[in-house]
Amino acid sequence: MDKKLLLFIRDMKAFYLLSRKLKEKRLIWSSLESEASLPLKNSLIVTDAEGKKVIQHTKNYRNCKSLYSIIDYTRYSSFTSLILNVLRELYGIHKFTTLLVALDPGQKNIGIAYFLDQTLIFTEIVHSAEKVIERINICAESFWSNDIEVKVGKGSLRSLRTMLRVLTAKDATLLRPLHIFLVDESGSSKQNGIHIQNIKAFYPGYKKSITRDEQAAIIIGYRHGKELTDSDLKQLFSKEAHISELKHIQRASRKKSQGKLSLSRDLANEVYNGNLTLEKAIMLQERKKECKEKNSISQDESK
Repeated sequence: MDKKLLLFIRDMKAFYLLSRKLKEKRLIWSSLESEASLPLKNSLIVTDAEGKKVIQHTKNYRNCKSLYSIIDYTRYSSFTSLILNVLRELYGIHKFTTLLVALDPGQKNIGIAYFLDQTLIFTEIVHSAEKVIERINICAESFWSNDIEVKVGKGSLRSLRTMLRVLTAKDATLLRPLHIFLVDESGSSKQNGIHIQNIKAFYPGYKKSITRDEQAAIIIGYRHGKELTDSDLKQLFSKEAHISELKHIQRASRKKSQGKLSLSRDLANEVYNGNLTLEKAIMLQERKKECKEKNSISQDESK
């Protein structure tokens, strides 16, 4: 990433919002105070239509057009879409075949890494499988990619199945069809000192700035996977829960309810299969407990 990112934006609200979003993506940028300060350096300039005309009339631009790329931020429907195309331009990606989305699924955090072909574009954390659909759609719309691959790490079976159910649901509002690959993610969250393309440019001192979930997603993206068939999905969804998995869910329910109740094995199994969220299962368990207590009181009163 050898281009200098410059913001030439006079709308202060737009400038503030964009600069905040760029900071969230760990991107380094500078403000171009006036067209007279345009540097003779390979640069990407984010501005509006009026600003673009001003830049194009400067002496530096007229003499060295090849040094500059200009993006009109007003042409994009969202700041997310704008930033995705800023990243694409910074990496000099003008042609690509495949948008690859690599996922490290977890119950609390889902690490996501986005690639155009083999080039890492950016990473992020989301907190629900449903949010992944939204992010994939934004990328599909922003990059106009017809071929989308999704690589999913197969660490926790419960997290994996939750993710796959959302990705393959009949009512999933995906803008493009997906090719889903299952990847062995063993060691992905513990692997240190690895060479990852663009990692130093995108994450200076990345061990401090990148989360373990994002790092795992990057490694999953670089690993080979097996494309899932309908038969594979059916087998994954029908696999019975191990007793240790059910006990783990029951412990989680006790912690979530501050020790007030523990899920029955049947409800824990429903959570494991992705048919209920932990919160919904706890609510049902509370209702069962209340009904049982009411029945017990009624029987005592009738004696």
